[in-house]
Amino acid sequence: MAIIALVLLAAVGTACQPMSSLSVAAAGPVEDAPAEESIAACEVVLRTKLEQANGADATIEPNEALDQCLMAATALDEAGEWERLARVYTALGILYWEAGDLRAALSCYETRLDLVEWLDDALETARVSANLGMLYLACGEVEKAAEHVARGHLIAVAEGDEELVAQTGAQLVGILGTAEAAIAYLQRVAGLDAPPVAY
Repeated sequence: MAIIALVLLAAVGTACQPMSSLSVAAAGPVEDAPAEESIAACEVVLRTKLEQANGADATIEPNEALDQCLMAATALDEAGEWERLARVYTALGILYWEAGDLRAALSCYETRLDLVEWLDDALETARVSANLGMLYLACGEVEKAAEHVARGHLIAVAEGDEELVAQTGAQLVGILGTAEAAIAYLQRVAGLDAPPVAY
């Protein structure tokens, strides 16, 4: 039985559902050739999206990409390949976000966050939390946006990733309006008397 359920929502399309728990015992690598093809296709989606973000003129067919990623998610979930599954949920989140299905994108990013937390990947947790925050902002949920971006920021500070600290700091300023508001929010969330880093 799959640990992470993919649920077909009537009249809305398919959405990812956050997982409730992970089994430590994995079923093993995916052996099914069609599943491997779907996984490979989903990895192409991720590479294409990265190229697009870096200014390349790469294109993909959204519906086909979504179908491939959904099949890949099912296969990887059944096989217990959590790191690869986490990447698939990134692709699904991006595809839903671009299609304007923000609730489905939120669900995928929340699942991705669950996975990277379970895998104990601090920097990826910071990145995903910040991305999830920006998606909450797009949904008009400002408090949740600030909460997730601040969490990503504080993890980035703890991990010493200066680039991510700058990115999440700028995002938090964008959400809250001023640097002073962002600093005060971080101090309150972290329970500090002084900002977590010099701003």
